[in-house]
Amino acid sequence: MWCLEPGQEVFLHAHPNADDVWVCLEGESGTYFAGEGQEVPIKKGMAILAKAGQTHGMRNTGKDRFIFIGICGPVPVETVKL
Repeated sequence: MWCLEPGQEVFLHAHPNADDVWVCLEGESGTYFAGEGQEVPIKKGMAILAKAGQTHGMRNTGKDRFIFIGICGPVPVETVKL
């Protein structure tokens, strides 16, 4: 589970060997970075998938907490910071 305060972010990264699903539980102002400069707004009730090897990250662009869960697999998961 991730809890991002306003302005906090999850750095750009990739998982060469695993898919990563993020499900937003709370918040209205998340920005999901899908690599290559693409930004996708995400809010409560939405889910997003990063396939193995796809660059991704998240930033809270709002004024309230942004809470989401991440599910990765298969394990063990390798993370490459970009």
